[in-house]
Amino acid sequence: MNRMQDKVAMVTGAASGIGKAAAIRLAAEGAKVSLIDKNEQTISQTEAEIKNAGGEAISFIADTSKAEEIGPAVKETVERWGTIDTVFANAGALGDGVPN
Repeated sequence: MNRMQDKVAMVTGAASGIGKAAAIRLAAEGAKVSLIDKNEQTISQTEAEIKNAGGEAISFIADTSKAEEIGPAVKETVERWGTIDTVFANAGALGDGVPN
């Protein structure tokens, strides 16, 4: 149906689980997908799956709880594709005072 054709989506926590499934679905719907996760090996696998299915994706290794790591991913995504139309903020992060 390509509901996301010509859109750019950024997905955090995209290396596995719900984030990975969302990234793959967004790509299948026509989105160019910016993938963010801390796990280098599995984020690369997600990127490869999207590309092998004919989609466009770029991946970044970043901890979403650290602005200095997310900033470059946002900047490079916009430089590459001109915009970010949607963000799926799927990654979980524990802050100070939150029990593990």
